[in-house]
Amino acid sequence: MPMTYDEVQPDSRVICHSRGGITGTVIRKFRGGEDGSTEYVQVDYDECGPAFNYPSQLDRLAAPDTPAEPAAEVTADQVEALLNTPMGAAVRDYFWQQLEDEVARLHATGKRSSAHTAGGVMLAQQIVHPDRSAGWQD
Repeated sequence: MPMTYDEVQPDSRVICHSRGGITGTVIRKFRGGEDGSTEYVQVDYDECGPAFNYPSQLDRLAAPDTPAEPAAEVTADQVEALLNTPMGAAVRDYFWQQLEDEVARLHATGKRSSAHTAGGVMLAQQIVHPDRSAGWQD
């Protein structure tokens, strides 16, 4: 059943029968034309990239009440095991440096609100690399 303008939502999956049944993801919807009454939908099609359609040319790819599959449960032990691999250590180091740069940038502004934000970023650093921040609480 063709969609209406109100039914179209960004990030929803659609199929366009007028384009041969190709599927894509809605990027945005807007009203245009000389008087602003023409309804358009921009869709990023899987095989051919972005294109414009009218809402009536689109159908939902999946029913809106179809429940999504539950996300896989990830335990703290699994995350720790992953971060203890050579790749995990590289990721940890990368995040640490990004957070370190952000702390420096925030402190350089000299604003009190930035200092509070920097404190929050430093808390994130403790999570990313607890061994590097072991003495911070003293």
